Amino acid sequence: MRRLLLAAALTAIAPAAQAEVIAVRTGEHDGFSRVVLPLAEPAEGWQFGRLDDGYQLRLGRGAVQFDLSRAFDKIPKTRLAAISADDATGRLTLRLACACHAEIFPFRSTRLVIDIRPGAAPANSPFERPLPPDVAPRPRPPVPARPPVAGYDWREVPLVPLPAPPPPKIDLPAAPNPAIARGRAALLNQLSRAGAQGLIEIDPRQIALPQHPTDGDDQHTDPASAPPPKSHAKPPSETADARMQTAGQDTAQMPAQAGPAEPTGAKGDTDGGQDRLRIRTVLDRDAAASAAPGISAQGGSCPPDEAFAIETWADDTSPAGQFATRRRALVGEFDRPGPDAVGDLARTYLHFGFGAEARNVLTAFPNDGGDTHEILLALSAIFDEERPKLANALSGLAACPGKAALWSMLAVPPPAPGDPVDAQAVRRNFSGLPLHLRRMLGPRLSNAFLVLGDTETARALRASVTRAAGKPGPGIQLLDARIDIAEGRPERAEAQAARVVAADGALSAEAMVLLIESRTNRGEPVDPRRIEAVAALAHVHRGTQMGARLTRAQATALASVGRFTEAFAVNGKDPSGRKRLWQMLAANGDDEALLKIALQGPDPELDAGIRLQLSDRLLALGFARAATAWLDAGPVPDDDRRLRLARAALERRDGLAALDALGAMEAPEAQLLRARALGLTGAHRAAAQLYAALGKTDRQGVEAWRGGDWATARETGTKVQRKVLSLPDRPPPAEAASAPLAYGRALISSSREARAALDDLLEERLQTDAGASHTGQPAATPTN
Repeated sequence: MRRLLLAAALTAIAPAAQAEVIAVRTGEHDGFSRVVLPLAEPAEGWQFGRLDDGYQLRLGRGAVQFDLSRAFDKIPKTRLAAISADDATGRLTLRLACACHAEIFPFRSTRLVIDIRPGAAPANSPFERPLPPDVAPRPRPPVPARPPVAGYDWREVPLVPLPAPPPPKIDLPAAPNPAIARGRAALLNQLSRAGAQGLIEIDPRQIALPQHPTDGDDQHTDPASAPPPKSHAKPPSETADARMQTAGQDTAQMPAQAGPAEPTGAKGDTDGGQDRLRIRTVLDRDAAASAAPGISAQGGSCPPDEAFAIETWADDTSPAGQFATRRRALVGEFDRPGPDAVGDLARTYLHFGFGAEARNVLTAFPNDGGDTHEILLALSAIFDEERPKLANALSGLAACPGKAALWSMLAVPPPAPGDPVDAQAVRRNFSGLPLHLRRMLGPRLSNAFLVLGDTETARALRASVTRAAGKPGPGIQLLDARIDIAEGRPERAEAQAARVVAADGALSAEAMVLLIESRTNRGEPVDPRRIEAVAALAHVHRGTQMGARLTRAQATALASVGRFTEAFAVNGKDPSGRKRLWQMLAANGDDEALLKIALQGPDPELDAGIRLQLSDRLLALGFARAATAWLDAGPVPDDDRRLRLARAALERRDGLAALDALGAMEAPEAQLLRARALGLTGAHRAAAQLYAALGKTDRQGVEAWRGGDWATARETGTKVQRKVLSLPDRPPPAEAASAPLAYGRALISSSREARAALDDLLEERLQTDAGASHTGQPAATPTN
C-alpha cells in the first residue's frame, strides 16, 4: 500500500517538475523600461493586449512557472508598478504606474522583449486592442443518477485475506563499457567545438536521460536492426555549393562512419534520439539569421537584411548595360522619377562599388529613394570614404545578428574596444558578398577588427578573400602588414608596405602612411627619401581625407629626424597631428627645439599626460613660470599638480609658496620637497629632522650645519664640515706667558689648519651651488 501511495504522489508531482521555468528579467534604459522573458521553446501563438490598467501577455501554452523574484532588481516602479503571473494558463499581467504604452517583439525566437515607454502609443498599434475574452468550455449535459441496487449491502461481503505480493524484480545495471564511455566523451567534445563555431545546433531541451541502462551498451548493434539515420539538413543546391566555394565559407563535414551508429536514446524512444542533433547548412543559418533582425546595443531594432542585400542588386551582365537600363527608367512621365527608380539605380551603383555615383543620384532626388534612402546614403559614404559623416546612420549596429553588423564595422565612428560586436554575423555575411566587394572591403574590415584586438576574425576575413581564384591584390599585402604589426612584427610589416609603395598603385598612399606610422611608433627615424615621397603624395591628394592623413604622416616623419619646427608648420592646425607632434617633442625633442616651441605658449587641447611631461622638462631647464603655465592650461590630477607647483616654487626659491602647494600631502616625494621648502624658510632644524625621518642623512647634516646644530653636524655632516668642527680651540693665555715661543708656533699651526679647512669648505660650497642650479636643490647658506 505504501508503494502505491508513493507512486501516486510521484505521478502527481511529475508535471510540476517538468514545468518550463521562465525567469523574468528587467532593465532600465534611457527613456524606457525593458522586460525580457527567456523561453525554453520558440515563442509561437502568443498574444499581447491592453487591460484597463496595463497589459497582459498570453503565451498560448500552460504548464509554465514564471520566476518573478528578480523582476524589480534593476528598475524602479516609476513605469511598471507590478507584475503578476498565472502559471497554469501561461499569462503575465503588467500593471502600469504612468501614462505609458508597451510594445513587444520576439528576439532570436526564444526571447520575448517588452518595452514600456512614456506617452501615448503609436497610431494603429496592434498592442492597444483588448485581448479576446476567454471562451468557457461547454457545460456537459446532466447525467441522471442511477438508482441504487436494491438489497445490496457491502457489509455482508465476507472478508477474504489477499495473497502476499511476489517479491519485486530488481534489474541490476550492467557494468559500463570503458571504450564506449571514452568514445562518448570524444564525441561530446567534438560536438561542443562545432556548436561553439556555429556549425551545428544541439537542443538541450530534447536530450532525455535514460531511465535505466540499456543492455546494448557493451554489445554490438545489428546493422540490419539499426534505424536509418534521419537528417534535418536539406541538401544544398548547386547554387549554394557554388556560393560556398566562391565565398570560401567553412562547412562542417561529418567523417564517414566505419560501422553503424550506436543509438543515443534510451529504450523506448521512437526515433532513437536522432532528433536531438540538428545539422544545418550555410543557407539554413543565413535564413534563420535574416528572419530575426534582433536589437542593437542601444536597444533599438536592427534594420532588416533586405536593406543590405547588395549581392542581389545586380546580375552578371555588363555593368554599363545595367547602368544604362536603370538610368533610362529614372525619369518617367512629366519628367518625374518612376517608382523605385532612384533606389534601383543607386543600388546598382553600390553593387559595383561606385559610392560617389550612388550618392549623387540620392542627393539629386532626395525624396525618391524609398524607405531605405538613409541606409543607401550611408553605404555610399562607406564606398566613397570622402563623406564619412553620412555613414553615421549605420554606427552602433555592430551587435546586430544580421547583415547590418558588417556595414556598421565600416561606418564612422566604428565600434570602440569593448563595444559589443557580432563577429560571427560579420564573417557570415562577408562571405556572401561578391568577390569584387570582398576584395574591396576586406582589408578595411579586417583592419577594423585589428583595432579591436580581434586578430582571429581579421585572419578569417582575409581567408575569405584569398581562397577565391585569382591574385588577391595589394589590399591583401597591406592587410598582411597590419596583421604583422598587431602580432609584433613591425620590421616585416614595413617590408610588406614598402613593396606596395614601390608598386605605385591605388594603395601606395595608404601603404606610405602605414610605413611611416610603424617607424615613428618604434622611435625610428624616417629615411629622408621617404619624407620627400610622402610630401609629394600629400600634394597630389591635397583636399581629400587621404591628403590629410599623408600630411600628418609627413609631419611625424619630420619630427622623427628632429625637424620639429618644420613638422609643426606642415601639420598646421590639425588637432590629432599636433597631439602626436607634442608627444614626440616631449619624449625625444632636444632642449633647443623644446624651448623654441613650448615657450610660445601652452596648447590647452593636449592630454594631461603630455602637459605634465612638458612641464617636467621645463622645470628641469629652470623655466618655472613656463612650467606653471603648462600646468594651468587644463585639468591635471590634483597630486601631480601640487607636486609640480611646489617644484616650481622651489625653483623660484619661494619656500612659503612651496609649502602652500604641498598642503597636507604625505607621499615620500612630497616630504622631500617639504624639507627643501623648510630649509628655504630658515627652519633648518625642522628640515634636518624631516630628512632624518626620510633616511637622507647627507641632507640632514647640511641642514644641521645651517641651523647651528653642531652635535648633529659632527655625526651626519660632510667630511669638510666635520673637519672644521674638529679644529682645536685657541690656547689659554697662561700658556702664552709661560712658553711664548711654543704658543706662537701653536697659533701658526692652528691658523694654517683652519685656513685649509675653510678653503675646503668654500670649495664645497661652490660645488653645492653649481649642483643646485641643475638639480633644484637649495644651496648651502650657513646662518652663522
